[in-house]
Amino acid sequence: MYYSLTNAAKEPKMQKFTDVFAETIPFLCKTAIAFCSRLIGGIAYCFADEPTDWHNDSSLSEQIQQEARAKAKAQWREETASIKRI
Repeated sequence: MYYSLTNAAKEPKMQKFTDVFAETIPFLCKTAIAFCSRLIGGIAYCFADEPTDWHNDSSLSEQIQQEARAKAKAQWREETASIKRI
């Protein structure tokens, strides 16, 4: 069948709108997903580029762990000594 421009003009306006809407929605969704992924990737790249203190300062972490172990060991000795007295 051959459709002329006059047949297209007779098509209801709502049908034209839904046809255009159905054709543009997938493109708009893909564009929005691409934009959001690039935005999230860019933000992640900016924050990953800067080193933080807690990654590089292992001596401070070790010192805190040693102090915590010493406190736990002292508490254990006190509890064990009090149990032995009973």
